[in-house]
Amino acid sequence: MTVSRCVLCFAGVCLLLTACGHSSVGNVIEEGLDGVDQDLVSFIQGKIDAVRAQEQSSRRRGQLGMAYEANGFHDAAEATYQQAMDLDTSDFRWPYFRAVTLIKLVRLEEALDDLNRALAIDPTYVPAMLIKGELLLDLDRFREAGDVYRQVVELARDQDALAAAKIGQARALLRQDDPGTAAALLNELALQYPHPHVIRLYNTAKRRLGQPVSTSPDASAAVSWPDPRQKQKREYLRGAMGRLLAAEKLMEAGQYDQAIVLLEPLVAATPDDVDMSNNLAAAYLAADRMEEARELLERGLAIDPDVYQSHYNLASVYRGQGEFERALYHTEQALQLMPTLSVAHRDRIDLLVSLDRGGEEVRRAIKEAERVGAADSDTLYYLGLYFGAREDWQSTIDYLTRVVNLEPDRGKAHLYLAHGLMNVGHWDASEQALLTAARNGIPTEAATSELERLRSAAAQAR
Repeated sequence: MTVSRCVLCFAGVCLLLTACGHSSVGNVIEEGLDGVDQDLVSFIQGKIDAVRAQEQSSRRRGQLGMAYEANGFHDAAEATYQQAMDLDTSDFRWPYFRAVTLIKLVRLEEALDDLNRALAIDPTYVPAMLIKGELLLDLDRFREAGDVYRQVVELARDQDALAAAKIGQARALLRQDDPGTAAALLNELALQYPHPHVIRLYNTAKRRLGQPVSTSPDASAAVSWPDPRQKQKREYLRGAMGRLLAAEKLMEAGQYDQAIVLLEPLVAATPDDVDMSNNLAAAYLAADRMEEARELLERGLAIDPDVYQSHYNLASVYRGQGEFERALYHTEQALQLMPTLSVAHRDRIDLLVSLDRGGEEVRRAIKEAERVGAADSDTLYYLGLYFGAREDWQSTIDYLTRVVNLEPDRGKAHLYLAHGLMNVGHWDASEQALLTAARNGIPTEAATSELERLRSAAAQAR
């Protein structure tokens, strides 16, 4: 029988795998492994040699798959995990790891099949159940997802895993148009586990119910949970790309110190790689290690002054240290190099306001932000308050009107819009804005009294 061959190329490395299909198990053949990261090449070659030495060992195949996956080579990992599964159908790891890899390859139905195979071997492994729930949500199978999450609530002993299951339940309920049950679940969860992700989802449920919401929390990483089996892959990291991918995932999970441990040796090995230095600087920033970030970024700009990420990250350092003029300079340098960088547009507006540069400069900045779609409702709200403090009532009205059009339930925007309207004598419109603010849970007694006083004074002056 002739076995077909499939060439898989990554980072300049080409491997020729036999049996790229789902049934045959063949040898792994290396080809063209010279001239790339030698640490990674040696490591992969060692795993290939181990497979050659024990061709019928599912463990050896699985370890090679783990080496591929840990270092970002998902096609090779998926094919190798399939080989490990073919050799041993009783090992939980291989269908579980293949399912996770298939999700990265956006082959979701296949991933679900493999998750079911894994859970048939170990039906109580909570991390796999959480991934299955997420996958079912992505496949629009909301009731099944809710059932899985309810099982996890019964099984989970870790606080983060339990919270993730309840968040999943709430998401499934919202997708089934049941915001009332979702809000009740999230209200209870928020008292025990006040993670920003929980609060944002709770606010979403309340908006769906027409209820007032608290101020949206700052953005943060999603809830993560421990997964001892996935953690095994970390020891398979080799080479810059694999470590960088792992560091990015740690950053996404809010595990900044662990990301720094991975990134520091990479920067030490390639000190002139400005992109790598920026990744480490971002991790230092997130971990509040400002001086280390500053030193690294200033060195990077000396190497290449035209990297917009270096300017933007350095602006963040200066802003955190209260050096607003320097922060503004580097924010504007970043925008010259990358005019569509939305977050930099919003930061520039904030810095101009903090420095009290004046209305015209702020207006120019907001117009530039609008041209690239960077003017979100929070920025418009902030500008409404800024111009209100300067008693530029028409600008206040203009910006806050746009806010309430974007977010009709934002009660405080209606309140401050009412103040602007009453100060230009638009009594009826002001009254309507106050009524809307009150419907959204904002106290309006003082503003209503002020409106009545101004309206009465205007009537007497006629």
